[in-house]
Amino acid sequence: MACRYWCLYSLRVHPDGADPRGDWGGWFCPCHGSHYDQSGRIRKGPAPRNLAIPPYTFKANDILLIG
Repeated sequence: MACRYWCLYSLRVHPDGADPRGDWGGWFCPCHGSHYDQSGRIRKGPAPRNLAIPPYTFKANDILLIG
């Protein structure tokens, strides 16, 4: 069985945060209306940049260390 991981970081100061209902199969921010694709790339603004990819390391097949 193949596994797929997404390791994205979105610093949200709003209590409702990002919603997984965005166009392009990604996320939608209800605060300002931006849409991100599944890779965290901005597809519809006004967000000025893509979601950040934090440093990460696979410690084992089932352990992902973030930071």
